[in-house]
Amino acid sequence: MNHSMIGVFWGAFDPPTKAHGAIIDAALKLPSIHHLLVVINNHSYKNYFLGIEERKELLLQMIGHYIPEKITLLYQDDEHPMNFADLEKITSKPLCAIAGYDSYVKWAERCSEKERANYKAIAVVPRGDAHPDLLDETAFLLPIDSSLKHVSSSDYKRDSRS
Repeated sequence: MNHSMIGVFWGAFDPPTKAHGAIIDAALKLPSIHHLLVVINNHSYKNYFLGIEERKELLLQMIGHYIPEKITLLYQDDEHPMNFADLEKITSKPLCAIAGYDSYVKWAERCSEKERANYKAIAVVPRGDAHPDLLDETAFLLPIDSSLKHVSSSDYKRDSRS
């Protein structure tokens, strides 16, 4: 594996959870990742529980100690995507995509294997107790604490509305 990659972790962070923090910590512990781009999604087709500024502030509280040495915080929306071509404009280093298993499967459904192969590696975070199927030759598991593999922003939103 390349020893000088930039990791890219996209998410709604609605709200940021301990699992998000664990994923970021685990990614930054990889010897091959020397910097991480954390991209906050803000798409019009999604109904967010928290506004972008509130999500950004909560995320900064969680990961601010890494900024700017280890993490760059970015945004993406309908008009300003952060896909491979856009990320390539930011850095000349090889990229490692980082995704929870659910997001990885959705990505695989939307994009071809050739498109995903633009990334030098894909770190996949297991979800729940199942062992995930890795669909790409460059994919590998990025384990986090097993107690966090069931944590979901959706659970937080559901509990808050009750």
